[in-house]
Amino acid sequence: MHEAAKLIKEGKGATHYGIASAIGRICQAIVHDTDLILTVGIVHAEVEGVPEVCLSLPMVVNGSGAQLLAYPELDPTEREALQRSARIVKEATDSVRHR
Repeated sequence: MHEAAKLIKEGKGATHYGIASAIGRICQAIVHDTDLILTVGIVHAEVEGVPEVCLSLPMVVNGSGAQLLAYPELDPTEREALQRSARIVKEATDSVRHR
Protein backbone atom coordinates (compact mmCIF):
# COMPACT_ATOMS: atom_id res chain seq x y z
CA MET A 1 0.00 0.00 0.00
CA HIS A 2 2.84 2.40 0.75
CA GLU A 3 4.22 1.91 -2.77
CA ALA A 4 0.75 2.40 -4.25
CA ALA A 5 0.30 5.58 -2.23
CA LYS A 6 3.69 6.82 -3.40
CA LEU A 7 2.79 6.21 -7.06
CA ILE A 8 -0.59 7.89 -6.69
CA LYS A 9 0.94 10.86 -4.91
CA GLU A 10 3.60 11.27 -7.61
CA GLY A 11 0.98 11.07 -10.36
CA LYS A 12 -1.85 13.09 -8.84
CA GLY A 13 -0.29 14.95 -5.94
CA ALA A 14 -2.57 13.31 -3.35
CA THR A 15 -3.77 9.89 -2.24
CA HIS A 16 -7.50 10.61 -1.85
CA TYR A 17 -8.44 7.87 -4.27
CA GLY A 18 -5.79 5.45 -3.06
CA ILE A 19 -7.79 4.63 0.05
CA ALA A 20 -10.93 4.06 -2.00
CA SER A 21 -8.99 1.85 -4.39
CA ALA A 22 -7.64 -0.27 -1.52
CA ILE A 23 -11.09 -0.64 0.02
CA GLY A 24 -12.49 -1.53 -3.41
CA ARG A 25 -9.93 -4.34 -3.77
CA ILE A 26 -10.81 -5.67 -0.32
CA CYS A 27 -14.54 -5.56 -1.12
CA GLN A 28 -14.00 -7.38 -4.43
CA ALA A 29 -12.06 -10.14 -2.67
CA ILE A 30 -14.87 -10.56 -0.14
CA VAL A 31 -17.78 -10.39 -2.61
CA HIS A 32 -16.14 -12.67 -5.19
CA ASP A 33 -14.55 -14.91 -2.54
CA THR A 34 -11.11 -14.68 -4.10
CA ASP A 35 -7.93 -14.84 -2.05
CA LEU A 36 -6.12 -11.52 -1.80
CA ILE A 37 -2.96 -11.23 0.28
CA LEU A 38 -2.71 -7.86 2.01
CA THR A 39 -1.26 -6.34 5.11
CA VAL A 40 -4.43 -5.70 7.10
CA GLY A 41 -4.88 -4.09 10.49
CA ILE A 42 -7.27 -6.05 12.68
CA VAL A 43 -7.70 -6.70 16.38
CA HIS A 44 -5.84 -9.89 17.21
CA ALA A 45 -6.75 -11.94 20.28
CA GLU A 46 -3.07 -11.92 21.24
CA VAL A 47 0.21 -10.87 19.68
CA GLU A 48 3.43 -11.84 21.44
CA GLY A 49 1.77 -11.84 24.86
CA VAL A 50 -0.18 -8.61 24.35
CA PRO A 51 -3.95 -9.32 24.39
CA GLU A 52 -6.53 -7.68 22.11
CA VAL A 53 -4.22 -5.48 20.10
CA CYS A 54 -4.73 -4.09 16.60
CA LEU A 55 -1.70 -4.60 14.39
CA SER A 56 -1.19 -4.89 10.65
CA LEU A 57 0.02 -8.34 9.63
CA PRO A 58 -0.06 -10.26 6.31
CA MET A 59 -3.57 -11.67 5.88
CA VAL A 60 -5.53 -13.60 3.29
CA VAL A 61 -8.75 -11.67 2.62
CA ASN A 62 -11.68 -13.48 0.96
CA GLY A 63 -15.36 -14.24 1.43
CA SER A 64 -14.65 -15.76 4.82
CA GLY A 65 -13.02 -12.57 6.10
CA ALA A 66 -9.36 -12.12 6.97
CA GLN A 67 -7.11 -14.92 8.17
CA LEU A 68 -3.51 -14.64 9.24
CA LEU A 69 -1.40 -15.82 6.33
CA ALA A 70 1.55 -16.99 8.35
CA TYR A 71 2.91 -15.56 11.52
CA PRO A 72 6.35 -14.27 10.64
CA GLU A 73 9.36 -15.99 12.13
CA LEU A 74 11.06 -13.48 14.37
CA ASP A 75 14.50 -13.40 15.87
CA PRO A 76 14.73 -12.29 19.54
CA THR A 77 15.39 -8.64 18.63
CA GLU A 78 12.40 -8.53 16.25
CA ARG A 79 10.19 -10.31 18.79
CA GLU A 80 11.11 -7.77 21.47
CA ALA A 81 10.45 -4.87 19.08
CA LEU A 82 7.05 -6.32 18.11
CA GLN A 83 6.13 -6.82 21.78
CA ARG A 84 7.12 -3.22 22.52
CA SER A 85 5.10 -1.92 19.56
CA ALA A 86 2.09 -4.04 20.51
CA ARG A 87 2.20 -2.73 24.10
CA ILE A 88 2.42 0.88 22.88
CA VAL A 89 -0.52 0.41 20.50
CA LYS A 90 -2.54 -1.37 23.21
CA GLU A 91 -1.86 1.38 25.78
CA ALA A 92 -2.83 4.10 23.28
CA THR A 93 -6.02 2.26 22.33
CA ASP A 94 -6.95 1.67 25.96
CA SER A 95 -6.35 5.32 26.85
CA VAL A 96 -8.79 6.43 24.14
CA ARG A 97 -11.40 3.83 25.10
CA HIS A 98 -11.40 4.86 28.75
CA ARG A 99 -11.98 8.57 28.22
